[in-house]
Amino acid sequence: MFNIKAFFRHLFYLILLQTLHSCSNLEYIKKFDGYSGKPKIISMLVFKAEKQDDEYIKGELRYIHRLSYDKKGRPTKVELLGSDGRKSIETIFKYKRKGRQLIETSYNTIQKEESVTTNFFDKSHKKIKVIKKDDDTVTETRYTYDIAGNNIEVLEIVDGKVIEKVTKKYNEKRQNISVEFFDDENNPIDKYNYSYYGNGLKSTTDRYNENDTLLETIKHIEYDTLKSPISEKRYKFHGKDTIISTQTNLFKYDCAGNFSEIRQSVDGKTFNITQVDVEYWQ
Repeated sequence: MFNIKAFFRHLFYLILLQTLHSCSNLEYIKKFDGYSGKPKIISMLVFKAEKQDDEYIKGELRYIHRLSYDKKGRPTKVELLGSDGRKSIETIFKYKRKGRQLIETSYNTIQKEESVTTNFFDKSHKKIKVIKKDDDTVTETRYTYDIAGNNIEVLEIVDGKVIEKVTKKYNEKRQNISVEFFDDENNPIDKYNYSYYGNGLKSTTDRYNENDTLLETIKHIEYDTLKSPISEKRYKFHGKDTIISTQTNLFKYDCAGNFSEIRQSVDGKTFNITQVDVEYWQ
């Protein structure tokens, strides 16, 4: 049975992570805190889909996600508000650069929790380690690269113990073709295989469980002229050939190529519409 609440929660955190971590990805950083030139999402409005005549429209507002930035374009505040305007999340970020380290301090004003994240970079500006400290836990993430500069392994260590390992494989075109997750005893948990069209765009994503059983296939059907996905279908399997649900995601973009709307449906019924407003930092 498809869990709408779980997927909705996953969608929010996915967009949040893309918003924050795309800014700190070293593909876009030259001085470890150079966030210039990146479009900045300042608000995300999520609406419930309602059917009117033969089409679905935006109905009741579900929540509002807001972000604020400093003069360098770095996120300084993340807020999540309900449809009544009440905050359920408010996190404040501060930054400090020290040599090849970028220190990020976040404070959750609702739960009164603080965490300090230190990003370590090598001479070629690749992220090699992240240490996050909160009230009770120290989490360390280590990154390993091959000679071509591809990230091939990620280790997550909590209080000195490896709790998860991620390995990645690439083809001769440096395209990521496989990601596999392992638990604290090095047992496989999840695996994702990727294939590509001739133009280099991703065509399918296959997800397998620890027994190498196919769980889900995502078909990236259509892209626009800016190589952004317009539509995709997700097939969930019970056994190799039995499809238990089909989810369709439709994407719309603004004139700069940043997504402005996502419509999601399961077995033909629309259940979620996400609208994103974007402001550009100069």
